[in-house]
Amino acid sequence: MTQPSPVASLRIAEFALLFGSLVFAGVVAYLTSAKLLEGPSPLPEAANWAAAAFAVLALPLSFLLRRGVERILRNTARMRSDEAHARARVLGMAVFEAAILVNLVLWLLTGEQWPNAVAAVIPFCAGLVQALTPARSDES
Repeated sequence: MTQPSPVASLRIAEFALLFGSLVFAGVVAYLTSAKLLEGPSPLPEAANWAAAAFAVLALPLSFLLRRGVERILRNTARMRSDEAHARARVLGMAVFEAAILVNLVLWLLTGEQWPNAVAAVIPFCAGLVQALTPARSDES
């Protein structure tokens, strides 16, 4: 029995994270449109904008985290380059996932699509680009 390639496993994990976010966005959209959660927002307006800023900052943060973790894994853990790259990609995707979920939860709590629903699209698209970009061992 052959083992699945690490690249295939990486792709499955990346798309699973994005699919989970998409499903949760659908649930939040339904709950807010059906007006099932009524009442004043328990959070200040600044929380919405802080979460939206996190969504924008997730792009460079993910890039820097991936580069730094990959370098550390190759140099200190003496890990193969493709394995370090795969682990760093998963961590980068986790940053996108966190930004998406924070914005969706705030959309759920406040009931306002702007800025949180719109801001959740930014890291989702960045994660989709990352998932569609070939991993390093795909390029060879």
